[in-house]
Amino acid sequence: MSLSDPTEQSMAGPDETVIAEFPVDFTGAPGSVVPVFGAVVNVDAGMGTFRLRVGADPGLVTGPVLATISTSSAAFELKSVTAPSFLQPGGVSLIKITAASDDPAHTCRIRSKSVVLLAA
Repeated sequence: MSLSDPTEQSMAGPDETVIAEFPVDFTGAPGSVVPVFGAVVNVDAGMGTFRLRVGADPGLVTGPVLATISTSSAAFELKSVTAPSFLQPGGVSLIKITAASDDPAHTCRIRSKSVVLLAA
């Protein structure tokens, strides 16, 4: 399964915030799934962190972290990570992307987001 969103979101400050969500019906999916998380990211200064989570609560930073992308680059850069497999939750759940920077004065940005879910 492939999920993507070409739009750009930004976040300033250390409070992890949901910036994208994809509803996924895991009914009939393999028991274990390998997530591949990719995006184009940057941060004004300091460190920007983007996490991939799976959870049931829309708009809330809940559910386990599946993968993490970090950047300290002021220039946009393409990042991708293949994470360890996870047990799919069954039924409909949300694949969430969150963002945070290490300081309220630092803005991090993410665009061209892609999540691929592979059978383990």
